[in-house]
Amino acid sequence: LPRKIVNHDKLWNLVLAHSYCNEAKSDKLVSSHFIEKLIKRNENIIGSRISRRKELILQLGKNIIQRRAYIENEYGKVRTALRNNFWGGVGYNPETDPFYRRLITIMNNN
Repeated sequence: LPRKIVNHDKLWNLVLAHSYCNEAKSDKLVSSHFIEKLIKRNENIIGSRISRRKELILQLGKNIIQRRAYIENEYGKVRTALRNNFWGGVGYNPETDPFYRRLITIMNNN
């Protein structure tokens, strides 16, 4: 979600992005399928042994229902503010990116 709107750099909302994608997205709203990926990414971190998983639980809630509701509520607020100013992506698919897949594997093993 655009930092300009949420006005923070909390871990739950930070994502790895190529500079081109980050600049192209700018302050636009992502479509809901990106939010689903964000929720899954956060749950992946929480289910891992990564030390910062506790930070996500404190920010989002103790269970998946609370965490999902929190993110969906934030998305709704940003969507109200930005209306239909969407960013659709640039054709990048993390599921086929070998670097991204390697990164997720490493994160899951830490």
